[in-house]
Amino acid sequence: MQIQNAKYELLNEQQQAEVQNFINSLLENQEAMKANFNASKYKKKLLKVSTWTENEVSVFEKNNKLFKKWTPSTW
Repeated sequence: MQIQNAKYELLNEQQQAEVQNFINSLLENQEAMKANFNASKYKKKLLKVSTWTENEVSVFEKNNKLFKKWTPSTW
């Protein structure tokens, strides 16, 4: 923490004010995000994520094996 304070002290007044404004902006955004978070809405969004069956995944695995066996022709 002392290093950050030492760096902060190297800044002129205007730069220190900009840093303070930036920190305040970050804190305001953090509070706004907390206030806007809706667990129910987030849960519904997560439930809409698609899932694949074993059969669907096996198609990709089969094609991957075939692709690895394939050798390109040489010129």
